[in-house]
Amino acid sequence: MVRVVVRLGIVCAVAALLAVPACGASVFQCMTTEDCAGHPGGSCEASGHCSFPDETCPSGRRYGEFAPAEFSEACVDPDAGTSTSTVSGSGTSSSGTTTLVPGTGLSGSSGSTGMTDASTSAVVTMSGTTGEPTQGASGSESTQGTESSSGELPSVTILVPASVAACTDPVANDPAACELSTLTQGMSVDASNNGTKLEATTAFVAFELPEGPAGSELLSVELHLTTTDEVNAESMTQTGEIWQTTAFTEVSLSMGQPMLVGDMALAADQGGAASSELVVWTLPVGEIDLGGSLYLAVVPTTVEGVDYWNAMGAAPPELALEFSGG
Repeated sequence: MVRVVVRLGIVCAVAALLAVPACGASVFQCMTTEDCAGHPGGSCEASGHCSFPDETCPSGRRYGEFAPAEFSEACVDPDAGTSTSTVSGSGTSSSGTTTLVPGTGLSGSSGSTGMTDASTSAVVTMSGTTGEPTQGASGSESTQGTESSSGELPSVTILVPASVAACTDPVANDPAACELSTLTQGMSVDASNNGTKLEATTAFVAFELPEGPAGSELLSVELHLTTTDEVNAESMTQTGEIWQTTAFTEVSLSMGQPMLVGDMALAADQGGAASSELVVWTLPVGEIDLGGSLYLAVVPTTVEGVDYWNAMGAAPPELALEFSGG
């Protein structure tokens, strides 16, 4: 099954995915003719946008509605060619499908946000302010619910950035001081940060969740955190456990830590992480309230701390929500 990954920075970007007109229409950019296979006869033009057969055009082809304004639903220039090659240096291809992984801010060997292999995936990265694909994005128009060339509807993965991401200890309740303890824009997860149990530090991350595409089903949920690039960020013994918490804000973290919810962690400690490493936890789908908020704590399990980027860091925390194609 094809998977389309959409990165959302703000509510407007979510609206663009869900076809809410207030935020403007989405723009689709192709890299190969295979990318346009969601509609019969689709071809990728040299302009990087899909066209479809239309006998009323001199060229016999017309751009689709998801091309940018200067091309949208206009006849293709008879002299324009189609693009059938992949983009070198931007991704890999297999079986005619191109996968591009635009810069995510994640570093390290596993910093490609846990996406599936090139033969089954297409990637679209949305800008945080306009809801439009960034230059070099690739994917399939099947984000609108059309069938792929194999007859399957694609799944859609929405990457939601954290609205709050900070750490505190239960004594000082000072996110700023906790951040300084990591030497950079980080969150410390440490059962004994400065040699005393009373100063253990916990990371807290909050997410505002979209409703998801109409008619779709939530298939999986992943929490993505990346350790900072400081040498001391790594831990050989822990990544932290993921717990659900009561509601919190950046301001409330300065007054006290939220309470843990439930009798057990949502996701277990993974045993350690190197500096600049992406760490992925799979969370239970049943705990996700689409259209609501999700409040999580990264609880330390050992005295050998690990540091993750916070909301202002190079690779902020994000939640990956994978939906069925509707």
